[in-house]
Amino acid sequence: DENLEAMFTQILQIIETGLAERDKAKIGLRWPLTKAVVSCDKKLSKEASDIVKLQLNVKQVELKIVKQKTVEVELDTKITPELEAEGYAREMVRQIQAFRKKIGLQKHQKVNTVVIADNKLLDMLKTQENFIREKTNSKTLEIVTTAKETFKNKTNFKIKDKRGQIGVE
Repeated sequence: DENLEAMFTQILQIIETGLAERDKAKIGLRWPLTKAVVSCDKKLSKEASDIVKLQLNVKQVELKIVKQKTVEVELDTKITPELEAEGYAREMVRQIQAFRKKIGLQKHQKVNTVVIADNKLLDMLKTQENFIREKTNSKTLEIVTTAKETFKNKTNFKIKDKRGQIGVE
């Protein structure tokens, strides 16, 4: 199907250009952005736009139809408090998942998870508690500033300038 091939060629160009822009701005893919303004010569279908949103980790895609054949992507790199919280939550999920794997847990195994962090990180992660719990297959998730108990399975983490500990049982 030539139309489908043309659509995916366009999608790939947009994604490659958008990822290059993220690299230039030094913003990792786990950190969500508000929008991407895409300048290209063809309209995007809703499905194509959804793929671009997912692959570039942006909340919305704004399309500008232009006569040129080259694809340009301009990212809104302003990080709002909500986007920052989501970014830290995604990084925390990655850290917890890596730790689960390190201690030999299977994906289907439910765990109780405790994250020990400073007040600022605690406040951000609290807004993303359900997301973190679901993504890490945690029965319970506690985000605290000091641990009340000691864990056999614990590790230190560092996300940007934030540090803390993860405990799993």
